[in-house]
Amino acid sequence: MTAADILTLDHIDFNYAFNYPCAFSLFCTCPIPSKRNHLPLAVTAGEKTPKEYQY
Repeated sequence: MTAADILTLDHIDFNYAFNYPCAFSLFCTCPIPSKRNHLPLAVTAGEKTPKEYQY
């Protein structure tokens, strides 16, 4: 969607809009990561993609 498309937008379809269960209760898991889960650095440890499968 471009800026020109937004200017000509005359309606929004909310048929697919929904709230995750975490919007209603503190006692469930939420698939939306918290902003506190952001690291200001790159994590270079862990499992790597084998070189033959890299693009």
